[in-house]
Amino acid sequence: MLDQLASDNLRAGEVKPDRLAYNLTEAAAQLGISPSSVRRLVARGRLRRVPGFRHIIIPASELRRLVA
Repeated sequence: MLDQLASDNLRAGEVKPDRLAYNLTEAAAQLGISPSSVRRLVARGRLRRVPGFRHIIIPASELRRLVA
């Protein structure tokens, strides 16, 4: 039911809200690089990750900062 409501809203011209964070593979896809390159950027301190999670979570603001 929620999927139907979401698709109705998108068809009505509403904009889908931006994501707050991405996992490793999603961040790599957004940047157009490999997941291992994202790991390297995190390890070198060029890309900040969200602390306290088992998996690498990258804030969307970090992706925007990196490409700006």
